[in-house]
Amino acid sequence: VGFTPLLTAVWSRRAGIARALLDKGADTEATATQSSFLVHGAGHAKANGAYVLVGDTDGRPLYGNGDGAVFFYRHGWKLALNAEMLKNNGGHIYAAPSSCAEAADPPAGRWQMGGS
Repeated sequence: VGFTPLLTAVWSRRAGIARALLDKGADTEATATQSSFLVHGAGHAKANGAYVLVGDTDGRPLYGNGDGAVFFYRHGWKLALNAEMLKNNGGHIYAAPSSCAEAADPPAGRWQMGGS
């Protein structure tokens, strides 16, 4: 929570947006008011980056990044590389450990590979 727009643009690998923010004199200290997350070190490059709240699915928050990857909740927190995987019966590439299955938001820490 509380990433700056500039940091979000950088982590999302959106150099053009970062440059525009700086060129337009955007307040680089202002922070986001909605939940946001940073993912790094994932084996799939598209899974890395900044995630922000983009909607909901089944009454739970849905978070997305600039490359189309999404965090969603379906019998536990999962991460899919795109919304099509989510629509495909909850297909995913990473899942939160079962001990974190009821967390209100995607939990920090190492996630497990798996899914379809």
